[in-house]
Amino acid sequence: MNELEKKVRDLGTAIQATPEYTALKEAKEANDNDTELQDKIGAFNLIKLELDRLLSEGREQNKDAISAKNAELRETYAELMESPSMKAYNQASVSLNELSSMVIGILRMCINGEDPDTADFASCGGSCDSCSGCH
Repeated sequence: MNELEKKVRDLGTAIQATPEYTALKEAKEANDNDTELQDKIGAFNLIKLELDRLLSEGREQNKDAISAKNAELRETYAELMESPSMKAYNQASVSLNELSSMVIGILRMCINGEDPDTADFASCGGSCDSCSGCH
């Protein structure tokens, strides 16, 4: 293992020691152990399968059934997303994604020649979609 690879692996270890990573891991475990949430996820998946089946049989002949199943799917999804366990998971996921974007952004800036000690990811929006290039 070369020195750079070792440092990248050390960075991975450091990321896994952050509160953001720990929170996401704990939220995932809480979701996995939340039987009510798991039951709702199972119900959601069954409704989605039924909707897919109806759609494959033809939109016109199953118009009303598709509409009803779609409404049921949206309602079940809304219930899932209102679950305290799912809300905690989503918030933890957002936090870890923000951390990941910061790390990747700083690395990208360094690869493009920025000084590693002063690369200021905060001045970057994090999205390269409308960017003309880093500094």
